[in-house]
Amino acid sequence: MDLKNREDIEALAGLMEEQGLTALELQLGEDRLVLSRAAAPAAAAPAQAAVTQTPALAEAPAPPVPVNDENMLKAPLVGNVYLAPGPGKPPFVAPGTAVKKGQTLCIIEAMKVMNEFPAPRDGVVAVVHVKNEQLVEYGQPLFT
Repeated sequence: MDLKNREDIEALAGLMEEQGLTALELQLGEDRLVLSRAAAPAAAAPAQAAVTQTPALAEAPAPPVPVNDENMLKAPLVGNVYLAPGPGKPPFVAPGTAVKKGQTLCIIEAMKVMNEFPAPRDGVVAVVHVKNEQLVEYGQPLFT
């Protein structure tokens, strides 16, 4: 993969849209690629890319939250996910939100039943992997 190749960047942007991601950061050698897009449910915004050269002697940025099964919260059932308690209301959580064990992160509607999805432990939401009202599959990542 070449972080300066337009086709590779467009493929990553397409993958972001497919997976419902709003941000992606990738570093290969001294090249660093940061893709981001607005999380608008009504209209998908195009991904914006920035490729930078990391100076060899520059201080390394803080490591990102490890994306692993321990930090990833996955959908416990199939259904529509609701990130807010109602239309026009603020979301339960957003990236950077500190949460306590048992705090509602979202609601998953399955067979006309609204199931609250609580935080399994105290922590900070790093990434919201889904969009409001999106259909999610069992085991699909919801939050990191």
